[in-house]
Amino acid sequence: MSATSKELTKAIANLDSEITKKQAAISRMMDEIVGLMLRRERIKGALIEVVGAVERTSVAQNQCAGAPRFRGQAFEIMIGALGAAGEIGLPAADLNRKVIDAGGSLWAAEKARTRLRRARMATLQDGRWRLTNSASPV
Repeated sequence: MSATSKELTKAIANLDSEITKKQAAISRMMDEIVGLMLRRERIKGALIEVVGAVERTSVAQNQCAGAPRFRGQAFEIMIGALGAAGEIGLPAADLNRKVIDAGGSLWAAEKARTRLRRARMATLQDGRWRLTNSASPV
């Protein structure tokens, strides 16, 4: 092998090495891009759920026009959740989870259930909370 062919072989090996490095970098970037896209979709899904909950809460509030007004966020979340659940109702654990997922506390969830019961807007039957007829859609 002559000096020129050794130099060419070395140049090709160097180029192959650079190509491999660049391909690895592209692969890492693609993994990062895919991760960001998945994260965006999860956030988008969460936003859609929040908007839906707010809309259901607004509908439930409008349906309970004669009911006393309470300003607590946990109360509003529970009204919306029970309105969406309809006659089936929800167990207390599910109501608690909805409040906690929205950033509230277990204490706030328990207080909201007490307010609902005292205002006679919800009842507990067979282990499930349901809106009463006075708080149900007309």
